[in-house]
Amino acid sequence: MRFVSKLMIATATMAVPLIVAAQAPPPGPGGPPAQAPAWGQQYRQGPRWGMQQRIGPRMGMQPGMGRGMGMGPQRPAVARRQALNRMLEDPQVRERLKITPEQIARIRTQLSTFDKAMVQNRANLQLKEMELGELMRADKPDRALIDKKLREVNEAAFASRKATLDHQLSMRDMWTPEQRQEMEKMRSEFRGRMMQRWLGGPGGMGPRGPRPPGSPQAPPPQGDNSE
Repeated sequence: MRFVSKLMIATATMAVPLIVAAQAPPPGPGGPPAQAPAWGQQYRQGPRWGMQQRIGPRMGMQPGMGRGMGMGPQRPAVARRQALNRMLEDPQVRERLKITPEQIARIRTQLSTFDKAMVQNRANLQLKEMELGELMRADKPDRALIDKKLREVNEAAFASRKATLDHQLSMRDMWTPEQRQEMEKMRSEFRGRMMQRWLGGPGGMGPRGPRPPGSPQAPPPQGDNSE
């Protein structure tokens, strides 16, 4: 009994912060505004934070955007790349989509070229951000130099984003209209199977169960499966 009591107390202690956090009003409309650090403190938190807060609104970006520009985690892009690789390596998918060896070679070449370009783009963007941070931390900041460097940061961010969009369009052109249509059918079928697994029939939520052997996975979204 003593062990059970201690376990219950420990569980309740861990749950309290989660409940308090869930009840706290969100920032923005209906809640207190988020407190942003002072201009000079932004770079102490890392150059990417200041980059997103200053340049994002000017480029029409909402909070949380900037991924794919070297300004944040790219987990969705990594997941899409993994899905694309699995699709290219799946014999059933290749047969159903009629993917030719030449197509696979062109796709992999495009992916490799894009990866190399993004390494350079992100490095260039990070370098510009670091240089801007150095100008901001100067004892007597030179506004003219800061403005010039800020424009360079904007240009580097724009170049990185444009390269990503150009790459996505190039990847889309790798597929024929028939292949894109078939991929859409595969995604629809995949969503239907997932719904059946989750609902478990007319009775409501049921066990998911294993995926039927040999069932091809859904292809990544068109025009966004290349990052």
